[in-house]
Amino acid sequence: MPERLAALDSKVLLGIQAIIPDCVQAHGLLREAKFLFRATPTVLQELERLEENAPEFTRALAQNTLFALPTWDVVSASFTDTETEVTEIHVKRVIERGILPEKNRGDLFALIEAAYMDCPLFITTKEELLAKRGDLTLALVDICGMSNLYIFSPPEIVHFFKGEG
Repeated sequence: MPERLAALDSKVLLGIQAIIPDCVQAHGLLREAKFLFRATPTVLQELERLEENAPEFTRALAQNTLFALPTWDVVSASFTDTETEVTEIHVKRVIERGILPEKNRGDLFALIEAAYMDCPLFITTKEELLAKRGDLTLALVDICGMSNLYIFSPPEIVHFFKGEG
């Protein structure tokens, strides 16, 4: 069976560490379904930035999250300079098309990195991404020439994998 991959955004990872029920359940259900997990370079940078420059509770949460990633079967990957430059070009084109504004640049980076990592699922709590998921999926195919990447929230994963969907 080929690898089943799911990318988790920084808020989902922080949610797992903070024991937010939907995040913990979504991760557990995907794990039971034999998914492997990825944290993109941008997601890791976000966690590292929080570890250094956030209020004390959030700093500790980010630090504990980074430490726990291997125990949650979350693997990270680094990108070459060329991959990062190509990702930047794709992010710029998505923004120019008006799918998401400039303020969501980091979210777009994480999303496109996940697609490069061959993750068919991107799990996020970010409403901006969830609201534009159809447009973003089509943009990844059209602009980036990538396979489909499906964007879901933790509650949607829980609902589906518990057989309620």
